[in-house]
Amino acid sequence: MGNPKYNLDAIEHCRTAVSTLHGPAGAAGDDLPKDVPASMFGELAHSSDVAAAVSALATKASDEYDKADTVLQGVDRALDAILTTVKNVEDGNAQNLAGN
Repeated sequence: MGNPKYNLDAIEHCRTAVSTLHGPAGAAGDDLPKDVPASMFGELAHSSDVAAAVSALATKASDEYDKADTVLQGVDRALDAILTTVKNVEDGNAQNLAGN
């Protein structure tokens, strides 16, 4: 089995892309209407049921956006840890080869 090869530039590119997504992903659901009044649907017999369903949907969607944000933050941290670890190992190997 050969030594693994890491494309650190590609990993950093992925980390940078992920880091630009996790803020907006969490904020995507912030403005969803979570408390929809029945009056929004007029005088319909089941306006309150429709309003409750829309509120539940908005709340669930917002929760899912928050979960996505958390996952993206974890991916960002994991990729950063990979970069740091590989760099530290490479620096240590370079020092050992140099006799320091």
